[in-house]
Amino acid sequence: MSLPTTSTALHSVWLEIHPKLGMSLMDHLWNRLDGAYPNRWRAAFANQRAIENWREAWAEAFDDERIQPAEIKAAIGYCRKAYDWPPSLSEFLRACRPPIDYERSFYEAVEQMALRDEGKDHWSCPAIYWAAARI
Repeated sequence: MSLPTTSTALHSVWLEIHPKLGMSLMDHLWNRLDGAYPNRWRAAFANQRAIENWREAWAEAFDDERIQPAEIKAAIGYCRKAYDWPPSLSEFLRACRPPIDYERSFYEAVEQMALRDEGKDHWSCPAIYWAAARI
């Protein structure tokens, strides 16, 4: 009995070709992590099968966790600042949704609400806006 060549459903949005990128979102993420961690990222993958396993496992996790592309973008920036070595899947998922810094959120709310009347507000997270608006 032979093992299946793929373990993830092929219908994952992360593995489909994105029209604006000309590649899948997962391949784009690969390129961004490879650029952020030159030599260290690729060294973690012994062969093409290891790369495919990475793509499938991370796509499956993103689907399971309902990760959005904007969260991936934020996580890449977070990882560049926080990790000297490429992140594991669990580290990357935590970077997608870092815990809320309540003090920072309070100062953001005060600052952004002051800018709101001029239409110059820019919120890091919709939840901070809605909490500030409610108060």
